[in-house]
Amino acid sequence: LQNLLVKEESTRSISVAKLFPDKNRFTDSLPYDHGRVLLPTSTDNYINAVSVRNCGAVPFILAQMPMENTVNDWWQMVLNQKSNILVCLHSSSEVKKL
Repeated sequence: LQNLLVKEESTRSISVAKLFPDKNRFTDSLPYDHGRVLLPTSTDNYINAVSVRNCGAVPFILAQMPMENTVNDWWQMVLNQKSNILVCLHSSSEVKKL
């Protein structure tokens, strides 16, 4: 039981996301390391997005709205993942700006 709890806790790590504070719009919605989307680059492969595959029939990507400094990464992710569904998270104040 102890090994199972340690394994479960390790899958809930957000240590990679914490390394890139400038790429996270909000500090309270960070992707778990085990489910995050990896960008196809050799240097910085981080984007605040997760691939959701076990929630219904169609897999999708859940991501924060891109910021000025992440918009290129965001589109690279969209093209690379070839996902049909993207769900973007943003605050109600951001919706008013749209």
